[in-house]
Amino acid sequence: MKTLSVLMIVPVMLLASCRPAVDNSMPAETVTTEETTIDSPNSRNSLDWAGTYSGTLPCADCEGIATVLRLDSNGQFVITTTYVGKSTTPFTEQGGFVWIEDGSTIRLNFEGNGADRANLYRVGEGNLTQLDMDGKVITGALAEMYVLTKEGGITE
Repeated sequence: MKTLSVLMIVPVMLLASCRPAVDNSMPAETVTTEETTIDSPNSRNSLDWAGTYSGTLPCADCEGIATVLRLDSNGQFVITTTYVGKSTTPFTEQGGFVWIEDGSTIRLNFEGNGADRANLYRVGEGNLTQLDMDGKVITGALAEMYVLTKEGGITE
């Protein structure tokens, strides 16, 4: 009978030794976890968007609109435009800009007039794409001309 008891105890001990050790140094009710909310990556929070962008935008009655747009990290902008082939005098406007809720589009808020022209831009890596008045990408043969390129290239 003792042999039978020993034979039954050995498998029980082997099974017990295979279980992971339990750390009883900290009661389970004191262990907490925090839920962290991470914003989805977008142009605003994942790109180095502040800086100066330039290019020549299409013009209905001139050779093009030479454009230099500076975006400051404090939400301010300065835009200088020159109507190529029509005038050599640059026209400068300034104001603030706001991010549209998608986090990839900005709207320029001009001080004074200027609200009647396209003032929405999609912020990309090293570029700004001017959008139409409805916030849609301009398509067609001239689509590539609506892109301003960041001066100094892409910085990291």
